[in-house]
Amino acid sequence: MSLRLKIGEYRNEILDDHNKITKFPKIFPNSRIGATHKDRRLKLNTQTRSPYKSARHTIDTLYACENNYRFLNPNDVIEIDETEDAQDKRIIIHITNRRLESGGSLLMQYKADLIARHNTELQIGRKLSPAGTMTALEFKQIYDWQINDVSNIPSSSKKDE
Repeated sequence: MSLRLKIGEYRNEILDDHNKITKFPKIFPNSRIGATHKDRRLKLNTQTRSPYKSARHTIDTLYACENNYRFLNPNDVIEIDETEDAQDKRIIIHITNRRLESGGSLLMQYKADLIARHNTELQIGRKLSPAGTMTALEFKQIYDWQINDVSNIPSSSKKDE
């Protein structure tokens, strides 16, 4: 008997030569909170910060060339300066990943996405250069009540799986 995958109403694929693999764990571990930077805030330029003030959270990666973020590590938590809402609360981010990124690899990634390239150049304050290297911080927004109750922070999803 053949293993078949039904795709839509009229198409079936035979999967006899495919093996099922396990890619994700059955249970994801809870995120941990690292250092909570209460004495510091991230200072972002107006263009990078503006989506947060208007509740359009489209950015999940921050780039820096001058080691501006060297004090931040994965699992750290920090507020973004000048993002106060009506209740006077600032946006809080939880760093999920930190990596070095070459300008050349970003230029290749952004070949077809000029908006992403422009946004990255706004963050670093200059044009991307193939020879440059920058720090990339991936993050997710969290809320102040989640800092005290770590079990409520959803696990990070892996993008490259």
